[in-house]
Amino acid sequence: MEVFARLREERGLTIVVITHERDIAAWGTRTIDFRDGIVVADRANHQPPVAAGQSAGRAPRA
Repeated sequence: MEVFARLREERGLTIVVITHERDIAAWGTRTIDFRDGIVVADRANHQPPVAAGQSAGRAPRA
């Protein structure tokens, strides 16, 4: 997950990860929950974990 976070920070890439694990989803800047194929929640994560070697004060690109 740190590799994805570093790519997001350094290159501004958007990466889509599909998971059932909340701890993995917490790395994202946005979480969208589905139930039976329907979006039931769409939340921004304003404090995703920071990749090792990255500054916590730097805002991620949208």
